Formats: sequence, structure tokens, C-alpha cells
Amino acid sequence: MTTIPGERATDWSDERWQMRARSWVDAQLSRAGRRVTGLVEARVRPWSLVWRVPTDDGPVWFKANNPGTVHEAVLITALAELTPDRVLTPIGVDPEQGWSLLPDGGESLRDVLARDSDLAHWERALPGYAALQLASAPHADELVARGVPDQRPEVLARLFAELLDDREALLIGAEGGLSPQLHERLRAEVPSYAQRCRRLADIGIPATVQHDDLHDGNVFAGRDGYRYFDWGDASVAHPFGTLLVTLRSIADARKLAADDANWSGCATPTWRRGPSVTTAEPWSRPPTSRSVWDR
Repeated sequence: MTTIPGERATDWSDERWQMRARSWVDAQLSRAGRRVTGLVEARVRPWSLVWRVPTDDGPVWFKANNPGTVHEAVLITALAELTPDRVLTPIGVDPEQGWSLLPDGGESLRDVLARDSDLAHWERALPGYAALQLASAPHADELVARGVPDQRPEVLARLFAELLDDREALLIGAEGGLSPQLHERLRAEVPSYAQRCRRLADIGIPATVQHDDLHDGNVFAGRDGYRYFDWGDASVAHPFGTLLVTLRSIADARKLAADDANWSGCATPTWRRGPSVTTAEPWSRPPTSRSVWDR
């Protein structure tokens, strides 16, 4: 979930906006030889609006992003070009508006796990995501240039300092915000945090696309393999950052400790290690007994 404090979001309830968006959807479907056959079903969140649109060839999904996630339309277009077997190919996108129209992806990994909670499903799903990251890594600079947020280790300390300077957004001293004492403690941590970021960058694992919300509800589990969607929170960053949400979501669903070695290892891609780490590969064999973080 990404929003930009102080930046005005589109009023998705505005009738003129809805007419313009529906005309755009109609035009994209017409180019694909399809047409709308019923009323749309809306799902509204602070960060996006989603319409389920019935058509003569099954439902499609229109998404409008707020200013904080507008880059999603650009990113899904790029990923469809780089890794077409790992994402849905858009029927249409409008990068400037932050609009996208996607085909239906079928059931999600969450649907599968509701029937069968075996972690083997995650073991099969995550290597494909690692492969997507590997395919995207050589294009990191291009993705940033096209508007995907840059959160690589080299810039994280600056972003952290800028966030701490935004007292209004942090609600310093206000209800629901940071206390002045915690704010000062965080500011004191900036130099050591910058040093840790430099150490992380020096390891040499290449930055790539990082989903940042990869839980079982954002993975399609179809007959053609796993496909990853809902990229509004994504950035170009250290690849392992994805696992923060993934491991927590698995732990929460199974009521496990986050550091349980019997399951956390199954969710970590295998990265080739050597004197200089410049390449990586998806799992050749998913580890099941301990996490690679312990190596």
C-alpha cells in the first residue's frame, strides 16, 4: 500500500472521470475483439480502484492507481516484455493515467492453500518469482528511468533521512504519529544505517524489481504456472526485501515463528556465492532444513 502524503488523489466517484475510464476500457476491449456485457463491480481502496468488468470472453480487470502507485502500469508492461510467462500480459495500459486492463488470472495461491495448506505450494511458486527478479536485474536502471521507485541500498539512507525530515507526514508528537523521542532516536541512527546500507550494496547481489507485497493473495496459481500480480508497492531494490512480507504472511497464516528454520528456508531463492557475487539463480533445489540467511 503506497500513498503520497499531501498529494491529491483522483476522485474516482466523479461521474466525468468514470465516463472517461469506461470509454477507455471499451476502446481497449474493442481492439482485442471483445465487448462489455454487464455492469462493473468496483473495489475501492485508498491506493487504487479496481473494476471487475464482464465481457463476452470472460471477466477482465481495470485498475486505476493513485499518485503513489501510478508506476504500476509502466512496470507490468515492462515485466510482460521481460518475463511473459511470470505475469499477465495487459490488454491495455495508460502509463500517464496509471491505468491498466488485465485478463482474468484464475484462482490465487490463497485459494489453493485454503484447500491444501502444504508449504510445497510456496516451494513451487517462489522459484518463478526469483527467475523474474533475475531476468529484470539487468534492466534495473531502465526501470528506474521509466518511473519505478528507486529503493536500492545505495539510496536507502538518503530516503530514510528525507522521510525523517518530513515532520508533517510523520505526525511528530500528534496522535497516531511518532513521539519526539523516537524521532530523535531514529535520526541518531541515520549514520549507522547508511553504513549498513553500504555494506549491503558491497555484497554485490544485483538490485532488481522487488514486489514488496508478495503474499498468497497476489500470486495466481493456474495450469500454466504461477504468475505474480498487484505491483503497486514494487520498487527497484535488493531482491531479498520481498521476503519480509512473504515470510510474515506465511508465518501468520500458519501461526509459526518468523525464524522457524523448518519452513523459512523454503521461501528463499538460492543465490550463487563466490569471491564476487555478480549473478544469481533461482532454486536448483529448494532448501527445507535451514534458511540461506544462516550461511
